[in-house]
Amino acid sequence: MKVKITSGPFAGRFIGPNIYGMVTNPMLREHPQIGLTGLPYSLYVQVQAATGFIETKAREVQAILKQNGLDSELVP
Repeated sequence: MKVKITSGPFAGRFIGPNIYGMVTNPMLREHPQIGLTGLPYSLYVQVQAATGFIETKAREVQAILKQNGLDSELVP
């Protein structure tokens, strides 16, 4: 399962790991990650950059996002 933001200015972005350093993927250069302050996740336009979670972990991530004012949905 992947987690997709459904509200606010980040709607449509996917949750993935924080990746810092040199970015070689042109898509990531064009649409860079947006870090979530205090969380080990970033938001990506690219679905392939999203983390695949088991459903229980995905629900935990959704709860953390909700606490930070972001609505989300699970996508396969």
